[in-house]
Amino acid sequence: YGLRSYKTQRGFGYFVLGLEPRYWYWELFVKRFDIILVGIISDTSLAPDSKAKLVLYVVLSGVCLMCQLVCSPFVDQNVGLADRLEVTGLVIRFVTFATSTVFVILDPELSVGIAMASGVAVSVAVFVVMMWSNFGYQFLMQLPAAGLVMALERKEDTGKPKG
Repeated sequence: YGLRSYKTQRGFGYFVLGLEPRYWYWELFVKRFDIILVGIISDTSLAPDSKAKLVLYVVLSGVCLMCQLVCSPFVDQNVGLADRLEVTGLVIRFVTFATSTVFVILDPELSVGIAMASGVAVSVAVFVVMMWSNFGYQFLMQLPAAGLVMALERKEDTGKPKG
């Protein structure tokens, strides 16, 4: 019984694996509540116009970033990689919403707007490369444990086992 039991892990492991035990609820409640709030801001008349909605997005993304920084809910495997990637993604989210808000509310000059948009685009691109490189590194580090490297080493170029 409990969160670490086989039956619970089989049914709900996606939501709790990789989290510190005291933050078992993070994906189920905190992240889902974030998504619900984005939907409420987007699809209701909570904010009267698009400028107010953008400001609410900035506030929400800032609150989510602060919650992540205070709690650091992911386990500390690989020197806290999951927490660092999550924080980086939330910073990108905050910067994107803040930049969009500046565009809409302040209407900057073209050169300033291009510089800001370029900064956001570069930061998103760097984040995507960082995510994929970390994914690739973790995948390659798992190959020896899975026995795939040894299985490949036993094969000749013809695909037949050595021997």
